[in-house]
Amino acid sequence: MSIADYRIAGEIHKKTQTLIKSQLKPGMKLIDICKTIEDSIKEETEKQINQGIAFPTGISINNLAAHFTPEWDNVKTLNPGDVCKIDFGVHHNGCIIDSAFTINMDNKYDILLESSREAVDKVIKNLGVDVRFKALSGIAQEIVESYEMELNGKTIPIKPIDNITGHNILPWKIHGGKLLYSVPQKNDNCRVEENDIIAVEVYTSNGLGTSIMGKDIKKYSHFMLVDKPKLVQKFSIKKLEILHTLMNDNFRTLAFCPRYIYNVNNTPKDYINDFFELHKQGCLNIYPPLYEKDPNSVVAQFEETVYVTEKGVEILSK
Repeated sequence: MSIADYRIAGEIHKKTQTLIKSQLKPGMKLIDICKTIEDSIKEETEKQINQGIAFPTGISINNLAAHFTPEWDNVKTLNPGDVCKIDFGVHHNGCIIDSAFTINMDNKYDILLESSREAVDKVIKNLGVDVRFKALSGIAQEIVESYEMELNGKTIPIKPIDNITGHNILPWKIHGGKLLYSVPQKNDNCRVEENDIIAVEVYTSNGLGTSIMGKDIKKYSHFMLVDKPKLVQKFSIKKLEILHTLMNDNFRTLAFCPRYIYNVNNTPKDYINDFFELHKQGCLNIYPPLYEKDPNSVVAQFEETVYVTEKGVEILSK
């Protein structure tokens, strides 16, 4: 691990976030938001694997919490009342920076956004070597649940999403195996270790405070090759072998979406059935969209990537 590579990726992420924030406006196509972000990253890191893009640019609206990116032909636009979470990643030599922010242009849900932002800030302030993840989860929960909002004449409690987590990051692996919940888990014995890279994120909701996976496979957009398949891959269908080779050559263990396949082979088509066949053969992981269980709710998210040492905590994405 090279902390210098993380710092380079962090600077690119900050530059890109500043750019997209200056351009966001009602009526902007979600796909154009993604293209603006991804083109900015590519300008800085074009010689990197997948041109420095660490995972699909997440554009999640209202009760859609995570793991969605639009396809190339998506025509949906950003509305003033949307609570829109923008989550994107930059890597330099496999060292990944993962950071997210939320916008709500009519300011109706400012309190919801603030609850997530403050929780992330307080967790980071309490980070340190040997600190228990469970204690950090308790801090996040306490901060979020101290908020409430007025909506349609009612006082609504704000809740942390209990099953979408922060995580440590390893080279070439966005999810390193440690999970930082926003609600304490009974058997969580994980501790922060020296030189941990951690993505601190808190999702907040005015709904039930829990997420469910989307069932419409046509909306699945996040995929990742299995790092170490249990079996040597033997493909009976030639096109699957070609597709798997393309994925391995261009993404390694970075997450990707069908749109990124188009970027490589200039062939826009529906790959979802091929992706699921690769999944059945044990060589491709699938990450469905995650929704707040209450369909009438909205969700906010802020996230920063930090580096923890005995000397303190460095926020790499800010």
